[in-house]
Amino acid sequence: MRRTRLFRGILRGAVTGAVLAAASLTAFAAASTRLPDGRILSVWESRGSIRFLNGAGSASSLAYSISSPAAMLQGTIPGTADAARDAWPRLAIDPVSGDAIAVWSRFDGVHDKIAYARLEGSAWLDLHFLTFGGGDDAEPRVVVARDGAFLFWISEGDRYLFVPFDLSTGRLFGVPRELRPESSGPSATTQGSQDVPINLRGPDGKNSQLLWSPSGNVTVSGGSDVPVVISHKKASIWGAGGSPDCRNAVVVLPNPAGTLWRVFSFTNGLTREIGRVHLPASIPDGLADQTAAAYLNAYCN
Repeated sequence: MRRTRLFRGILRGAVTGAVLAAASLTAFAAASTRLPDGRILSVWESRGSIRFLNGAGSASSLAYSISSPAAMLQGTIPGTADAARDAWPRLAIDPVSGDAIAVWSRFDGVHDKIAYARLEGSAWLDLHFLTFGGGDDAEPRVVVARDGAFLFWISEGDRYLFVPFDLSTGRLFGVPRELRPESSGPSATTQGSQDVPINLRGPDGKNSQLLWSPSGNVTVSGGSDVPVVISHKKASIWGAGGSPDCRNAVVVLPNPAGTLWRVFSFTNGLTREIGRVHLPASIPDGLADQTAAAYLNAYCN
């Protein structure tokens, strides 16, 4: 099995472009994507920004910006400026309509649930919950593959769930199932004929690249270090990525000890291990998603 090694210290401060959209809020989760018309949509968690008449403050809301060279629109996703916490937003583009959708973890008064809203033009519509039940749901991911989209999330702190997902309506196709790669069949064996590059961009706009080599070597070139590192629970060190050009997606999961990532190709619920990456002591926010995207580029089918 191919194994790749990540040297400690190489990643200090590496950060995704998603965090750049809300540089003043780098302690909280953020997401960014390019809309079909070229504008940049960013969504981030904004804590304690609303005060109510009874003196209570909102746990958090979801702020957003839509920017172009000519103008920038800023606001709060309607429905999130209340006393409930809204956290860990993720964005995706519906390849059919071109609309952006947001998914995130929202407190319903008893438990955290995965919520959904759709951006049509410059207006957010159709906010509703996607998940129900007694488990706290957090850290959602949306992947878009050739045969459709999937919603992934963490339930009860350490259970990874997935379900086919209609991006345009925010409707789940079926009952969520647990992702259990360890029981999905034999792991892939590869001879490591190709390196896996991971591109990083800092707030100065410069690009860096990590090259995780099958030989176990790591190289970094260009760019500069970015002093933003976010701590995670072990269960949240994970990521997923997909493309309408690929039938499969890629899911990156930590082992129980939190010492390495196991990288899986995911096709309609079936998984195949395609790599392992040893983790440093601190994980920059979003690096697992970048790892998934890099492996998808190498293993798209």
